Amino acid sequence: CDIVLSEHTYELCQNLIWVRELDRIRVKGKMQPVNLYELIDKKDAPLNPHTREFLDLYGAARSAYTGMRFEEAMRLFEQANRLRPGDRAVAVHISRAKDYLSSPPPNNWDGVHIMTTK
Repeated sequence: CDIVLSEHTYELCQNLIWVRELDRIRVKGKMQPVNLYELIDKKDAPLNPHTREFLDLYGAARSAYTGMRFEEAMRLFEQANRLRPGDRAVAVHISRAKDYLSSPPPNNWDGVHIMTTK
């Protein structure tokens, strides 16, 4: 990603920009999770159909992922990957979903990825 925003920055300009949610993380030494976003473009620039399709698939995949529907998430992330091969956020989510299929998170998992290093 070229530009990553925390939820705090995003809240200040959310009406002006297109973003995609990258992750919800808890960094080492902190208790409160933070949403991270990738800046896509200014909202006065309409999204092209290819980008819109990718973002829709990615958003649906993130929703399935955070809802612990990991097989569905993998299927959707793989579709997104075909639209944008090499996207790092997609690759990370596919890897995590595979891991969660073999070793599921606890039933009360909140979708937060815990960072082990700062």
